[in-house]
Amino acid sequence: MDAKCKVCHEKTGDKPGVYTFSAHYLYNTKEATRIDTGRKKHEKMEMPCSTCHVEHQGRGAVITRVNDQNCGDCHAYGSFNKQHPEFAFAKKKIPDDASLKFTHIKHTKLVMEKIQKETGSLYTEKACFYCHQPKPDGKAFQPIRFEPHCGSGCHLTSSSKTASLAIQNLSNPSVPGVWTLEMLQQDRIPGTLWVAFSNPEEFKPKPGDKILKSPLHHSDPWILENMKRNRQAVYPNSGLTDLLKATPLKSSSDRAYKEAIEALRGYVLGLRGRPGVRADLDQMDALLSIAALQTTYPAFPDLLKELNSNITSPQKQEFEAFVSKIAEPCQECHFIENMQIQGVRAEQTILHRSLFDHRAHILERRCLACHREIPIAEALEGKIKEKEIIEKRLDHAGIQNIPTLENCKACHRPDTATDSCVTCHDMHPNKTQRGNLQLFVERP
Repeated sequence: MDAKCKVCHEKTGDKPGVYTFSAHYLYNTKEATRIDTGRKKHEKMEMPCSTCHVEHQGRGAVITRVNDQNCGDCHAYGSFNKQHPEFAFAKKKIPDDASLKFTHIKHTKLVMEKIQKETGSLYTEKACFYCHQPKPDGKAFQPIRFEPHCGSGCHLTSSSKTASLAIQNLSNPSVPGVWTLEMLQQDRIPGTLWVAFSNPEEFKPKPGDKILKSPLHHSDPWILENMKRNRQAVYPNSGLTDLLKATPLKSSSDRAYKEAIEALRGYVLGLRGRPGVRADLDQMDALLSIAALQTTYPAFPDLLKELNSNITSPQKQEFEAFVSKIAEPCQECHFIENMQIQGVRAEQTILHRSLFDHRAHILERRCLACHREIPIAEALEGKIKEKEIIEKRLDHAGIQNIPTLENCKACHRPDTATDSCVTCHDMHPNKTQRGNLQLFVERP
């Protein structure tokens, strides 16, 4: 029977197996490799489709509608209001891994002032939606992006600048320094095509063979390039890591590899004008195109471990301090790790094992009625002072400003809103690859 279901629902080349028990056990992992390798481990727990989807109940039957009893055979929680476990982030006190220096209260106040000045009208949700912009279906939100949300007259304005930085002495590479635009133009290494389009007026010579750059841009290529070159003096075998703008996120190997592939394509483009390399570049382009079509990738390697044997510990500290100085403007919001900016998770999914629809909820509850872990409402109403917020660390990026289970139970109960399992959970959640037609034509 299952084989007949899979003719349409799995297809021949669906390697991840989104309808297997492995995919259910590794709920919403979005990592096709883990699902595929986990199939053998979980094969004894595999269930036929007909366990939950009962056929021959008439043409009008909706066989995707599953009774809570089917879930209860494995998940012995009883009803939602009795024994459902607390959300993992709240139970284990898992901090938000945003990798940013950010405070909601300060930014909410600034945005509210900006909106009121521009439009004359104001309500708190308008400030929330200024940054948290809904996706087309209204269920979740678009990832936060610097240009529309942070850079619109707030961060990295026309007055932004670096410190005065020592220029690299090419005859003494064991001493940290920056490469000027002219030095980079002469070097002409792959990945610096941006140099040809940079504005020389942004670079100001300073006394003592130093230079200052102003204004600055988000992901400023000059800053990232000089961070990389100084990092390479300490970690000469950093390989793939040098293709990334920031430290790769452990749970986003696919994203890191795709960024590395795009960086290599930029290298190929930058080498196009050189004689005698066209055939090699064409071959590299073809290989990169094949790599970009991969649906699964291994874990991204941690290559910032092997130190340069010719660098002493004091020299390493000197390079680290200099890289921190280069990235001083970046550190208003970002952290530095191993002489590289820490990667930021722009789109965060906290409740990995559930579905949530903001559009359905905002009809009944406003944003701050549920998101109360950070005392935004109290601060706006003057019930809590800034000094107390700072002293007690009540507002920082590590706080999960997400409602706990108790908040949900206030509405989701038999006499109010639905509290069935399928209201918030799918049996087959890992369907992010369904639009990838390559899966349906590949052969095992």
